[in-house]
Amino acid sequence: MPRRLVQHIIMIKTILAILSIDGCLSDNKTERSWTLHPDVYGIDALYDACGDALVEADVTNLSYIKELFAQEQVERMIVYTVPFLSGGNSHLFSDDMPPLYWTLESSQLYRGGVVCTVYKRSTIGESD
Repeated sequence: MPRRLVQHIIMIKTILAILSIDGCLSDNKTERSWTLHPDVYGIDALYDACGDALVEADVTNLSYIKELFAQEQVERMIVYTVPFLSGGNSHLFSDDMPPLYWTLESSQLYRGGVVCTVYKRSTIGESD
């Protein structure tokens, strides 16, 4: 009987995260003033452009997001940083994550101090 090869298709994942300046994820419940309106900040366009490859990090899927990082399945990060200190404990990045290297692709400053940064995975010694 011939050996069957199983092919796994790994979709490139883009993580979208809306973080406070202390690195906490927006929970869209406790502090409405630091959540973002998707149409104002270009988030709707990101979903249209990335489709199923875009995963938005939030407090309900944090363990899944961290597993994607651990399995090195994240190729891009789009991080919106909101000028707000959450003081919460739902941090996107934690001490138990593997070291991964990133290159800044772009950044944009929005009204009110919101900053959008886009990072692409890179390797040690890779330069622009």
